[in-house]
This record gives sequence, C-alpha cells and structure tokens, in this order.
Amino acid sequence: IASALLAVELPAFRDAHPGLELEIVTDPRLSAIGQAPRIGNPLKDVDVALRLARPTQGDMLMRKVGDMAYGLYASPAYLEARGRPGQMQDIAGHDLIGFPRSETPLGPVWWFSRAEKSARIALRSSSVEARATAARANLGLAALPCILGDVDSRLVRVFGPDVLGALEMWLMARNDLAQLAHVRAVMEFVVDAVKRHRAKLEGREHDVRELLPRPHPNH
Repeated sequence: IASALLAVELPAFRDAHPGLELEIVTDPRLSAIGQAPRIGNPLKDVDVALRLARPTQGDMLMRKVGDMAYGLYASPAYLEARGRPGQMQDIAGHDLIGFPRSETPLGPVWWFSRAEKSARIALRSSSVEARATAARANLGLAALPCILGDVDSRLVRVFGPDVLGALEMWLMARNDLAQLAHVRAVMEFVVDAVKRHRAKLEGREHDVRELLPRPHPNH
C-alpha cells in the first residue's frame, strides 16, 4: 500500500499541502490482519492508520475505504516445470508461498490455510515483497495483492480474487485527532488515492498472460 498506492500519489498531495510534512510508517503491528493495537501504542505519534481488517476499537473514527484483492502468482519458469493449476484440486503437490500461521484467517489467509492441506509450504512471510521475490526466484505459488502481482512482468496470475478473496482496507484515527485540519487532509488523501486505484486494488486491470510452449529443439 505504501509503495504501490500512496507513494505514487504524493506529488499531488505535496502540491496541495506544501507546508505539511507527511511521514509514512509501515509497521505491521498497526496494519496487520490480526488484532490491532490501539493507535498511539506502541507508536505514540501515529495520527492516521490503515488496517487490513475491521478495527475493534470503540474510541476511533473508522471508515472502510476499499478492498485489496489477492491472487496466486508464480514465475513462468515454475509453471512450465510444475504445471499451471486450473482449479483448487490442482494445487496438490505444488509449493506454496503464503502467510504466517499467526495471521487471522480472513479472505486470502483463509484460502491459503485450506490450500496448504494438499500442498507443500515453501515459505511463510508477512512481507509481501519477500513473497514476491521468492516467487520470481521460482520457489512456488505466492499469495500477493493484485495491485502488485498484476503489474509484475516476471509473474503470471494463476488464480484471481474470485478464488482467493480480498482484505478490507480500514482507515482510522483517534476521534480527537480526526478533527484537526492536517489530519483530515491526510485522511482525504488516502480516500482519494484508493478511489483512483480501485480497479487495480480489486484486480480488475489484469492482462491475461499465457505461457508460450517451449520451441522444439529440432525447429
């Protein structure tokens, strides 16, 4: 979210608010799928947070801003060597790159927990970039956000969000902070950024890339 969604929108935000210094902190304790700590603990200076699950805090201003769709991706070399799954039962025997056991089974995490019963676990990581890099290195089939996987020319989408599902994106801030003009400006920036990238976030700008057969050595 920080790199593929927010960072690309920062020039326009800077032009609109030249006197506002924006700091983006990518801390898994605030954005994780599991139970979230209260904003301000452990990062006491956080004004606004974006989480991938519905918050449970009652003293927060909370708003669902969108959904982050997930797909299953692999390198062309892996699929050529191991075959391309066409449906859920074809996952059997494949190597999977997915989520840590500690993450709450929502959407793609729940799908992964089912898929791993018939497949081998090659890697678990809370880092999207680690999973993507491992997939590019032919380690296995990786669960990745469509906004990243669909634009990576080194990866092929095997299954989309119709199979893996999505994670809800929730924007939240303390009620007292949400009344401040600079905090409202940042919240509006996030909401607008999600709107502009909604198709990519929901996996609706996917270009189907078919694997080409390997040329016969005699041709």
